[in-house]
Amino acid sequence: LGKAYPELSERHIDPDMPEPKQWQTLIGSIDWGFSPSATCVLFAYVQDGVLNVFAEHYAMEETPIETSGVIERYRNRHGGRSAFVADHDPARIVELTRRGIPCANADKSNVMGARMQIKEALHFDRLRIHPRCEYLLRDLDSAAWDNKKDGEIDYSQCSWGHMDGESSLRYLIRMLNEAEAEKPEENPLAAY
Repeated sequence: LGKAYPELSERHIDPDMPEPKQWQTLIGSIDWGFSPSATCVLFAYVQDGVLNVFAEHYAMEETPIETSGVIERYRNRHGGRSAFVADHDPARIVELTRRGIPCANADKSNVMGARMQIKEALHFDRLRIHPRCEYLLRDLDSAAWDNKKDGEIDYSQCSWGHMDGESSLRYLIRMLNEAEAEKPEENPLAAY
């Protein structure tokens, strides 16, 4: 079995990554799970065409109210605009929206295309991950291709349930081109 993401290297892991500025759009993706899969929420921002995944939330047997509380804390801390996508459970998306967290359905079409987009982001250094995102890094480092299903990950190699971090990153990577906001103009008179 070949590694799915051999492009991942130390240069993609950035312990000095800053958290987003107030003017940047906080983006996030959610891979829902309960047990044996987990719920994985990734928090990121895009700057200069680079997707910066600066935090993750990973929990087993978590209810939507608990997940929404975590997201709300990040939104309050980082202010400004935010955009979230979540996979496969319309009822949970409705619950997040009811709690003031607008959330859209993740683009789950063309799973292999999303995986190629992750591979390209790594290859061209357009993806950085903070080391505190340990579950995402574990998934990317462990993911191996399934010899029997072209373009699929071999989930039988995953002893912890599912590659929830990798799944969440697939949804997040689809937002890459839509998430970067321009920094507001500096006041030219402030220098005088």
